[in-house]
Amino acid sequence: MILMRYAFLAFLFLAFTANAQKLPAPSPPGHAEQLVGLTMIKVDYSRPSMKGRKIFGELVPYGKVWRTGANKCTTIELDGNVMVEGELLRAGTYSVFTIPGEDAWTVIFNKNTELWGEGDRKEEEDILQVKVKPEPTDITESFTIGFDGVKDDKSILQMTWERTRINVQLFADCSD
Repeated sequence: MILMRYAFLAFLFLAFTANAQKLPAPSPPGHAEQLVGLTMIKVDYSRPSMKGRKIFGELVPYGKVWRTGANKCTTIELDGNVMVEGELLRAGTYSVFTIPGEDAWTVIFNKNTELWGEGDRKEEEDILQVKVKPEPTDITESFTIGFDGVKDDKSILQMTWERTRINVQLFADCSD
């Protein structure tokens, strides 16, 4: 009788354990890493998907700060100084926000890397803001950050989602 109780408890434990499997995240983590010149640049972000929704101008409104991904804010880590669109961004780790617009986007680098969403961002913690032009591209289902045009000490940090791409010009190995 005691053996049957233990067998029953073991069966229940296995049933609950099997039922508690980890499911894929709706916005899975993404990572992009690139050596630009002598500077390593790493980006960690979450990848929301379109799922049939209109993204820019609706889900992500124009003219409002966006966390640039999903879940915890996107971060960028630089192990050396980098010129971003001609402006100096010192070595360090920053959260990345954007303000999407139809004709221009603002890309914001903030010193607080523990932010969950745009509501917690404090403008006084912004280190750098640059403007870039959006451009049309082929449909991209999941938000994607990557590097393109890597040559010597230059690269383009690309952010693509829906039918929109922004290119952020990077120049590494710069001194102050």
